[in-house]
Amino acid sequence: MEAFLLLCDAANTDQGSSKVNMLGAGWSITGPNVPASAISGFLRAAWDEVENPIRFSLHLVDEEGNAVCPFGEGDGPIRLSGSFSLPGEAHMDDMAKRVPLNIAFAVPLPPLPLQTARAYRWILEMRDEQVAVVDFAVRSAPE
Repeated sequence: MEAFLLLCDAANTDQGSSKVNMLGAGWSITGPNVPASAISGFLRAAWDEVENPIRFSLHLVDEEGNAVCPFGEGDGPIRLSGSFSLPGEAHMDDMAKRVPLNIAFAVPLPPLPLQTARAYRWILEMRDEQVAVVDFAVRSAPE
């Protein structure tokens, strides 16, 4: 399975087509006040890799690899997790199976109170394996 993540100013998933609509995609530096943003993810898999439900987790760590708790330790780290499965074989014709399956998603994020002058990393894990990361930095506050 291949995967990659992009940071965007805004993004959403079109439920009808499963395509992602993005604005301001591909940034890696933000702040010092971190605005609302989004993460867009793209997965490519062979059809036989998606026969069973797929568990996923998306979480944020700092430059030392520590889980980030931007709202305080009491609220815990930022982690989105769940699972998804695909329609049965009956919904797919032979033509569709000639190419890898592409799955796209978007996760809107509220403004996060992250520390300035620091680097962060979003990590996507599928079936408990890291499949994609995207790094970004928060600018220093002006003096």
